[in-house]
Amino acid sequence: MEYKSLKCPCCGGAEFEAVGESELLCWYCGGRVTLIAGQCPYCGFVNEAKAGFCANCGEDIAWECAVCGKTNPAGARYCQGCGRSLDRADRIVRERLRTAAEWRERRVAGVRETKEKEELDSQRRMAVLWEKERARQEAIQQALAEQRARERTMLMIVSGLMAFLIVVAVVVSIVTWLK
Repeated sequence: MEYKSLKCPCCGGAEFEAVGESELLCWYCGGRVTLIAGQCPYCGFVNEAKAGFCANCGEDIAWECAVCGKTNPAGARYCQGCGRSLDRADRIVRERLRTAAEWRERRVAGVRETKEKEELDSQRRMAVLWEKERARQEAIQQALAEQRARERTMLMIVSGLMAFLIVVAVVVSIVTWLK
């Protein structure tokens, strides 16, 4: 891999191979260049130790193994965790799979959010309907109570009239019997 601004201290070469977490091997003379933790091998900028991309030039400075997940320095050909080839195609496939998984997670989260919103809306609508039904039932109960009161009043009036008619009939029959 070609590192743009790094130069081998022995021969001045600019092509290196990663041989450790923070060490590069010159392809021309075999000289070793030690990087500070988080140092970008492309521009030399010192990033945070766990940075995946250089904050200065934007280059990918840490490669994650598609098999074991270990983070390897940029330019490494083989994983330091499992020894598997860190082929760029594997990295692209893993990134695509991660992107698809993230898309799926966002989609599931969106569906979950929509479902929760619809559930809350449904509960609100049901609460309104239950309140209307409660008010309707109260109105029915009140109308029945008023109707029963009217019926009692009518029954008392009819009973009173019947009693009056009976009294009148008894008086008339007594008066006619006495004559």
